[in-house]
Amino acid sequence: MTVVVEERSPLDQVHKQMRVPHIVMHGQELFKVAVNSMSEAVEIAVKKAKLKLSDIDYIVPHQANDRIITAVAKKLGFPKEKIFINIDRYGNMSAASIAVALYEAVEKKKIKKGKIVVWLLLERGSFPPLMW
Repeated sequence: MTVVVEERSPLDQVHKQMRVPHIVMHGQELFKVAVNSMSEAVEIAVKKAKLKLSDIDYIVPHQANDRIITAVAKKLGFPKEKIFINIDRYGNMSAASIAVALYEAVEKKKIKKGKIVVWLLLERGSFPPLMW
């Protein structure tokens, strides 16, 4: 994301309208960073826990974007059915997305006692995973 501030008069003399700074999203770049960071975060967590990816019963990621979640599953070679997704019902709830997804996964009996679950949190632009 970039804030664009152009060198110009704040009033466009031709169109008689105000021109103010605006935000430009770099969606493709952000998508790549998100997919690579999230995938790497899961791999690091699994390695530090001395587990294999196949030992993971479920991943509960930050619910930012289904395309990103799908790409992470593909990059990891992890079945998408074992990634809890509720963004289709609630949208991106920012900091609440993990708590709500985890609660819903437990309620739906997707996550049970004794299962190995990776929570994939979004924190200030990075993706530190937690094992539960």
